[in-house]
Amino acid sequence: MERIITSLLETDMYKFSMGQAIYHKFPSYVTTWDFKCRNEDVKFTHDMVEEIRAQVKAYCSLSFTEDELEYLRGIEWIKRDYVDFLRLWHPRFEEFSIKETGEGCGLSIETSGTWMNTSFYEIPTLAIVNEVYFRTSHDYDTLFKSFIERADKKIQSLVDGTYTLGTFSEFGLRRRLSAEAQELATKKIIEAQKTKGFKESKFIGTSNVYLAKKLGDEKFANEVLEACKLAAKCQFSLFNCEEYTFSHQNPARSLNGIRFKNTRQWVRVDSVQHVACFFIRLYWAENKI
Repeated sequence: MERIITSLLETDMYKFSMGQAIYHKFPSYVTTWDFKCRNEDVKFTHDMVEEIRAQVKAYCSLSFTEDELEYLRGIEWIKRDYVDFLRLWHPRFEEFSIKETGEGCGLSIETSGTWMNTSFYEIPTLAIVNEVYFRTSHDYDTLFKSFIERADKKIQSLVDGTYTLGTFSEFGLRRRLSAEAQELATKKIIEAQKTKGFKESKFIGTSNVYLAKKLGDEKFANEVLEACKLAAKCQFSLFNCEEYTFSHQNPARSLNGIRFKNTRQWVRVDSVQHVACFFIRLYWAENKI
């Protein structure tokens, strides 16, 4: 079996900033998350479920290499004690429950353990689920050819100004067609910006830490702090004061909470957790703590 996830760096950069805040402030929290398939037409077969289980087990056999830890240590806001913790850390397959079901999409995935662990499991698991599904339920070569054509068309739209994205990053790991597709798309964007330039758009890198390291894209880690400052301002608009709880069934319970996004009225516990960790980490970075 060819592994889908080959490195523990193969996750989004925010998982390290969030993980560091969890390690320092919430190390004993126990959490559970489960997989929800939002596409009603997607069905996972027995073989797909078995492949997903095998891929997750292979992922759980990984540990950080010294080279990878050295890379993380070179990122300004990642602290030495957290890197030392990661040297000892690895995923635990015992914390996964992966089952074939007779209802819904046919796949059930649940993880339960400390928040330090379960937070890391999310992105690689979703990447595995996506790639297994696309490779086994479709003609992958045809999909990949279509992917290249669509990527080239969209990149050209950045070059000629049809699309203007401002400052943007590549953030497709959890929903990607495959590892090779994500790498190819990122390379194409970098090359087009370097050789042709984008109108009113600036690509600052990929959030896939493994890919950033492989492509020598360290500037993303260095620029992410400035982007976080801008994001922090936006977060204040999601705070639930009395003015924004009028449509809620229980306004008093959602008061002082944080909405999922400006276009949604959902109040989710994990939204509060994400935002709390984000501001803790931003405070540390700004104050060199």
